[in-house]
Amino acid sequence: MTRYALPSTLALVLAACGQATAPATPADAAATASAQTPPASVTAAAPPTPDLIAGTGLPTTAAEPATDEVAATPGSDAEDTQYFDFSGAALARVRSDARPATPALRDAARRLVDDTGRERGCGTYPEGERLFLLDLDGQPGDEALLLYTMEGCGGGGNYYDRSGYVLREADGGWTPVAEFPLGTKLVGNATISALEPGVLVVGPEGDSLFEQQRVEIPPR
Repeated sequence: MTRYALPSTLALVLAACGQATAPATPADAAATASAQTPPASVTAAAPPTPDLIAGTGLPTTAAEPATDEVAATPGSDAEDTQYFDFSGAALARVRSDARPATPALRDAARRLVDDTGRERGCGTYPEGERLFLLDLDGQPGDEALLLYTMEGCGGGGNYYDRSGYVLREADGGWTPVAEFPLGTKLVGNATISALEPGVLVVGPEGDSLFEQQRVEIPPR
């Protein structure tokens, strides 16, 4: 006996009963194809690439100090960028003793730089800002070094100068207790070369015309 596939067998039975199978319509074929076709996979859109802190690879925004207190690999370009305001004994001290800034310190530093820019009619340069938390006076409690750049002061597009603040924590807040220059476009650059108890020594870098200064930190 010959075996038929199931659809052929059904057609023979219907024919024997005097009924013909209806031909498939284009709509039926489209419906069948749609049911058999797996849905196309959906590829998620890649997230936007964040802005990164120069020399660190960490995300930042223009409204925050471009500062990373996490130690970089010794001798790397990132480390040189992080500590370019220091030399000599001061560089060794900051590398070994500086600690990460707290959120409250970061907020205070941001406000201080922005206020300074408005008062002087200058633009700020967040990518050049550095913030270090460490003891500067040998007394209980913390101080911080905030180093920043002002540019375009008074409408001069090519002008810039670099300065620093010493901040101290008191009554739950951070306030500036000393301010010092770190060079200008006209006289050249300067670095912090020594951190003595209660004193910062700032001197010329290379052939800069900057005159050495001893910046005293007032006692508590």
